[in-house]
Amino acid sequence: MLRNGKNKPKISIIVPVYNVEQYLEECLHSLIQQTLIEIEIICVDDCSSDNSGNIIDSYAIKDPRIKPIHLKKNCGTSCARKNGVMQAQGSYIMFCDADDMYKSNACQRIWEEMSANPVDILQFGTDVRYGKTYTNLEKQNLKNVLKPYCKQYSGDLCKACFKDKNWSFTLWNKAYNSAVCKKAFLEIDDKYIVVAEDLYAFFYISFYASRYRGIDDKLYIYNFGIGITNSSRLDFTQFEKHVTKLKVSEALTEFSCKKGLDKKHIELIRTIKNNIITDLLYQWYN
Repeated sequence: MLRNGKNKPKISIIVPVYNVEQYLEECLHSLIQQTLIEIEIICVDDCSSDNSGNIIDSYAIKDPRIKPIHLKKNCGTSCARKNGVMQAQGSYIMFCDADDMYKSNACQRIWEEMSANPVDILQFGTDVRYGKTYTNLEKQNLKNVLKPYCKQYSGDLCKACFKDKNWSFTLWNKAYNSAVCKKAFLEIDDKYIVVAEDLYAFFYISFYASRYRGIDDKLYIYNFGIGITNSSRLDFTQFEKHVTKLKVSEALTEFSCKKGLDKKHIELIRTIKNNIITDLLYQWYN
């Protein structure tokens, strides 16, 4: 029985945690209530200054499937996720933001789908809860971004995502082959990155992966309108966090040089870099 630490988990869930005491218990409750028992929940406390670390530890006492990692300094979401991935023992890896939740059957459905037809990346649907009022157009745009590509795709997944836009680079509405995910996260620099961290990680995962599939099942509960990326107007502190996106641009350029990527991937990275700069200029202007 996995609760006693005797068996390898089927799925590892990585939860980066930083000052989210208001939402964390609801998140953790949704994870320990999964109908699939053979999971591990790796909570990486990114040196929180609130009660988040204590909440994680208290849940770990109740359920040994929760594995706390307490970082000694605030490293950012990207680095926190990397710490979790490197400790993961499951056959598949999933991510959950600490202010979001899973449906109770999420891991069970993922395991069934991966067992029947394994792929490197399996995307699933998202149930969005809006933290504030949005127009119908804004809601439809988000729905389009989060919609899975409900076909099987083999080949250049970087091109399919970042150029053809068959699916988005959101990290948390997908499950990943553990070996591919670990290989990708080894490329992640230990830099403070809290915005565009999904893009950063998913580029590497897409680069090393070769098979994608999407299913309609809404397995992730996304609380939209809480984080800094959803603010309509930023203060200077929030803008400083957005500027960490430039580190993503730099890292992808370095990756291109190190791996000697072909022309199409170089052009893809250049397009991503231009989009990041354009977005920052727009945010600064507004």
